[in-house]
Amino acid sequence: MPGAGEEKEGLSEPIVPITALSFKTATKIISVEIADILYAEADGKYSLLHTKSNVEPLEVFHLLGEIAERLQKEGFVRCSRFHLVNLAYCKSWRHTAKTALVFLEWDTITQEITTQEITVSGTYKAEFIRCWEEKYGKLIAPRAE
Repeated sequence: MPGAGEEKEGLSEPIVPITALSFKTATKIISVEIADILYAEADGKYSLLHTKSNVEPLEVFHLLGEIAERLQKEGFVRCSRFHLVNLAYCKSWRHTAKTALVFLEWDTITQEITTQEITVSGTYKAEFIRCWEEKYGKLIAPRAE
C-alpha cells in the first residue's frame, strides 16, 4: 500500500499544459493567456505586459526575471535586462557586431501585422540565437562570392 504522498502505480494524473498565468496588478489578480503575450518589459519593480488583446500594456507587480522564469519553457527568451519576447511573434532579426535587433509583428488596434523593434543586448545575444535556431532551425551560412 502506498505511503502518504505516493501515487498508486498506473494512476497518475494527466499532465495538463499551462495556457495562462496569473499576475498581480495594483488592484487585482489577473489571468493572461500565454499565447496573448507579445513581449514584456521591465519598469522598475514592475513589468509591463504587451499583449494582443490590450492596446495599453498591463502593469504587473512582478520583476521581469520572475516572469522570464515562468515563461522560459513557453517559447519566451530574454533579449536584455529590460525585455522578454515571445518567439512566436518574432518574425525576423538583424545582427550587428555586438547586439541584434528583433522584430515583433502584431498590431493590437487593427489586429494586423506590424513591426516593433527590440534590441537584443550582447549579454543575451547567444541565448537568443540558440532559442531562435531551436524554434526556426539552424541559420544557413551565406555563400562565399
